Amino acid sequence: MSPRFIFLLAVSILIVGCSGGSTPVKVAETESPAITTPTQITTAPPPATVSLTYRLPLPETPMPAPTRTLAPTWTLTHTPTPTLSPASTSTPTVASWMNLRTECLEITSELPADFRGSGSIILWKMQGADHSYAVNMETGVRSILPDDWNWWEWAISPDEHWLTLQKDEDESTIQVLDPKGEVQATVHLEEDWGYSGWWDNERFEIYKLIDRDNKIYSLITLNPFTGNRQDFPAEYPDIYTLGAYFFPLAYDPALTRLIYPYHTKGEMGFRLRDVDGGQTLAVVPSIISLSSGPRWSPDGQQALVIGLPDFPNFGYFEFYTISRSGEVARLTDLGAYKAKISINRFSSYSWSPDGRYIAFWITIDEDPVERLAVLDVSTHSVVNYCVPGLKPLGAYPPIWSSDSQQMVVYDPSLEGPVVVVDIKQKRAAAIGMYLEPEFWLRTVPDIWVKKNP
Repeated sequence: MSPRFIFLLAVSILIVGCSGGSTPVKVAETESPAITTPTQITTAPPPATVSLTYRLPLPETPMPAPTRTLAPTWTLTHTPTPTLSPASTSTPTVASWMNLRTECLEITSELPADFRGSGSIILWKMQGADHSYAVNMETGVRSILPDDWNWWEWAISPDEHWLTLQKDEDESTIQVLDPKGEVQATVHLEEDWGYSGWWDNERFEIYKLIDRDNKIYSLITLNPFTGNRQDFPAEYPDIYTLGAYFFPLAYDPALTRLIYPYHTKGEMGFRLRDVDGGQTLAVVPSIISLSSGPRWSPDGQQALVIGLPDFPNFGYFEFYTISRSGEVARLTDLGAYKAKISINRFSSYSWSPDGRYIAFWITIDEDPVERLAVLDVSTHSVVNYCVPGLKPLGAYPPIWSSDSQQMVVYDPSLEGPVVVVDIKQKRAAAIGMYLEPEFWLRTVPDIWVKKNP
């Protein structure tokens, strides 16, 4: 299931639970010279503003040091203690230190000639924009997409070879197209099926409504070319469905592990379950309501969840990973810092394609705007880049480039621009206003390129 699909469901839950256009920013259209060597990073306090038309309340001092020393181990406890399988009774490990620093990036008002990357960013027009665009990050050239292009009608296989088109007027019919737009297969959805995109390069991800009152769904994978399907039983003991809304299930890529939210008397969190044997392998306590769901790493070996160390007491949320075998590891200890730094659990987060980084949103002290941060999983280092997100509901998950060096983010309130962030060169640039990033593709499908007269 795509992170975007999951996040839209979470935003809908949050909204229910909580009771004039201008000219787009110009994108350079000149051929790019070779990328220059990035300048040395400075730890001096950043300026209070960036070179845009809006002001950002950026931090004025470096991040304070931790107020306590992190212990080499951390015991996963809460009241009452859950009954777990032997594989999940081991004490979760925690990094002996966590490096947190601030490196506020200046956002240039357009894409500089020497700011280049790979692939193309697909931007969908919002109110105030004239067109949808594909921005080629190798050349800086922006191409106009067809006027009737809508992101929600499309899904793309991971290898970008197949596309699916699901028109609003006939949501029960899905067409499979090649990049040139030729229809290669057609699928008619059954009643109570919900199409969620591509599971892999050969199969669809479909959810079937099993219990309408409790909003319980089961997973179906379907090959649109052969018709072969696999139905997974809806066996989720103590599942927490957030009332009238379906909380997405998180199967691993191999479809042998499942993480889902659970709730029993005095207990709440995420549970890892063996799909074949039905055994509970691990749990991580958390407050599930209005929280982003689990994310499996690109290699499928571990999943990322947001946990609550002091459950059932409400405190700082931290990142944890759960391995396929049930080992739980804590990645962050943001609560150790003097500044009130927390993961914005209302927002979504995303793994880099190489599995090294996690991009997410944080809130600091009284700053009403969330900020983009990146966690290096291998070193437990967190960098706050100060790039603004949204207040207070939370921004969409950052979209990564295929080389894991850049990402694109934006403010869903449309008060700020779409911003490309390069974590290798430590640079950030605006590429448009009143636009919403949808995909970062290696190649733009021919069918999406507007044929200019």
